[in-house]
Amino acid sequence: MSAGGVEHDRERGNPVRYPPKPGCVRLPLAAAELAAYSEIIDTRSPSEWLLDHLPNALSYPALNDDERARVGLLYKQSSSFEAKK
Repeated sequence: MSAGGVEHDRERGNPVRYPPKPGCVRLPLAAAELAAYSEIIDTRSPSEWLLDHLPNALSYPALNDDERARVGLLYKQSSSFEAKK
């Protein structure tokens, strides 16, 4: 297991947020772990991928931009359950 995360911060006396904020990673740690993979696949919509992505990441979107917009609209107007149908 790699060094990092909550235990890593606690051992160094750094403040620890509970629960840790989803999506936050330590860049040097993440870069080292990503190097172990031959390909990185990004499943976000094309417009999200164009805004920002990891170098050499391949774009294989699960939803196109129109589908993503419809899901977001359903989520806001109804519920997450309806949006996931």
